[in-house]
Amino acid sequence: MKFTIALYAFVISFFLLIVILRYFWSRQQIHERFTHVVEMSMSGDSKPNQAKGLTDIVRKFGSYFEATSWARQQENRLMQAGISFRGSEFVAVSVAMAVISLILLLVLTKWNFWIAISGGMLVLFLPAAIVNHKIKKRRVLFNEQLPEALTLMANSMRSGYSYMRAIDLVSKEFAEPLGSEFAVILEETNLGITTEEALNNLAKRVNTDDVDLTVTAFLIQRQVGGNLAELLDNIAATIRGRVRMKGKIKTLTAQGKVSAFVLCSLPFVVGVLMFLLNDDYMRAFFSHKLGMWMIGLGVLGQIIGVLWMRRIVNINV
Repeated sequence: MKFTIALYAFVISFFLLIVILRYFWSRQQIHERFTHVVEMSMSGDSKPNQAKGLTDIVRKFGSYFEATSWARQQENRLMQAGISFRGSEFVAVSVAMAVISLILLLVLTKWNFWIAISGGMLVLFLPAAIVNHKIKKRRVLFNEQLPEALTLMANSMRSGYSYMRAIDLVSKEFAEPLGSEFAVILEETNLGITTEEALNNLAKRVNTDDVDLTVTAFLIQRQVGGNLAELLDNIAATIRGRVRMKGKIKTLTAQGKVSAFVLCSLPFVVGVLMFLLNDDYMRAFFSHKLGMWMIGLGVLGQIIGVLWMRRIVNINV
């Protein structure tokens, strides 16, 4: 029965979302026709532009979020994650998912607004959390590849390669994400951007301490001169030392992280077991006002404990 209700709610919310998107789309019809006439006069093509499905709907809906600071911030985060997606479109998809989830929860919980709003907000920020996770994985992988890339550049420069030729070699020899990021440096320099600006763009895209150290050393060397190959070897040795130290710290703090996970998950596991063994007891606990206050205080204590334990086990190197 619940599955049927959820299915009907999903279909209804989907059609409501289409109607809303259609309303926003109609506000741009005059602009679209004018743009189409201009494109036909420039290209000589007489075929009308037709909607290309969900992608065009997302783009049109996302155009209303282009001027927001959230869209610009998410576009920067997507660039750091290596996802070829516009920030406005990402915000549009997040909002659409949140609206659909809110309507579904309203129907399933019999118009419980607090649960529906909480679930909708959770779904709204869920894609951003996934992007943050991808950014962290990409940074770790980039930092692992960077020492070998610098060593390869140093050896190639000793054999007679130029600085840009060494970057080209690294972009071809290394996989994602380092290879593609160094390829972007070459593309930007080929388009007329200075090497200094291309390196600064790399530091903004990756946004790690190791890359900042490397880029700063590059820029200083280009201003004052010196043996670049030897400098690259020294930077690679420094980064390898940092990576080894981070590995040791991660090993030493693994027990604390496991303890934090067990302590945080224990109340939820015990609550589920008690609900399965004696549901009447737990139902009375959730229905009473004092019980709801106790749940709120328990969740608040859990959040404070998680933040406190994270500060203990997270050591910056």
